[in-house]
Amino acid sequence: MSEREEIPSPLHARQRPGEDTDAARLIDQMVPPQLRGVPALAILWLDDEGGVVQPIMIDDVGDEVLQDALPAGLVTFAAMVGAADGRIVLARVRPGLPFLTAADRAWRTYAETLFGELLTEVLLVTPDLVRRVAAPERRTA
Repeated sequence: MSEREEIPSPLHARQRPGEDTDAARLIDQMVPPQLRGVPALAILWLDDEGGVVQPIMIDDVGDEVLQDALPAGLVTFAAMVGAADGRIVLARVRPGLPFLTAADRAWRTYAETLFGELLTEVLLVTPDLVRRVAAPERRTA
């Protein structure tokens, strides 16, 4: 292979549908196919220009976490990111189809509570694709 030939990234090699954002592409490359059926969290700490400071994978994270108090380690992490003028992308990794569930939406609310204004995007990673979990529409009277 010559130096000029591009080596396809995992994203291009899989030809997956899904969101086409920088964060979605990074998460797609960060979470290998063999881990996409295991409940986990993938977190990106981004600098103020959107560059990755630190990718983090936390495995074996099920929906029962949603009922617990906010973990002290993640609260401390959020404070560190905020002190560095950083931003956070959170991706929920789970098995199953890529249709949004009530639990996926609950994870978004959980992330908003935990990370507040630091949160720039919430994604869902399934075996088939990476997709955005949009904020709920706010209804006005």
